Amino acid sequence: MRLSLAPFALAALLAAAPSPAQPRTPAADSADVRVLRAVYRAPSPAFRTWMRASDDTAYEAFAAVPAGLGVYALAAGESVRPAARAFLAEAGAAAFVTLTKRRIRRPRPFRVAGNGVSARVRRARLEGARPSVVEDGSFSMPSGHTALAFAAATSLGLSHPEPYVVLPALVWASGVGLARVWHGVHYPSDVVAGAAAGFVIAGAVHLLLPDERGERKPAGPVVIIVRVPL
Repeated sequence: MRLSLAPFALAALLAAAPSPAQPRTPAADSADVRVLRAVYRAPSPAFRTWMRASDDTAYEAFAAVPAGLGVYALAAGESVRPAARAFLAEAGAAAFVTLTKRRIRRPRPFRVAGNGVSARVRRARLEGARPSVVEDGSFSMPSGHTALAFAAATSLGLSHPEPYVVLPALVWASGVGLARVWHGVHYPSDVVAGAAAGFVIAGAVHLLLPDERGERKPAGPVVIIVRVPL
């Protein structure tokens, strides 16, 4: 278990790095900003519904992945290592993102003149709950939502590599990342950086805290043959 603290050590090393002299804001004519505007202005009602749903359910899903893996392990009599790995992956991603944001200090897109976007208000499921997608004083690079989403999805997929688990997890994580661009609170490069961080940290946790030999069950159906004497 000591080795599983490596992602946190990486985050601590990043915190000790020198801070850039100026915030790194993409130029108004850069590909980053052009993609931002294209996603932000997407006209499809179905796309907008997907973006809002992805963002509104993100926090619940972050908690549900390690908790769900833990409940499944206890109910099935299996190891709780998948739940522990998911928790460590998300915690490592959160620590990495928090420290990285403070070093890079990139302003969010809606705060930069010339981007042509504003922060969209989240559609709260309960009136008055979580009225905004962003807190004052927060920074953009990398996307924390995306990092946690890909950390959770990667950890879930590595513990349960069946296609019916991996594909929905990746679609969900991609939706969370894209929603941050659509809400005007992240550049596409923030999302790519967050996705890479979540993927790498989750992969590192799984390498450092692998399943014990014989711990994983076969992915396919198990057929038990009983020989009856005639």
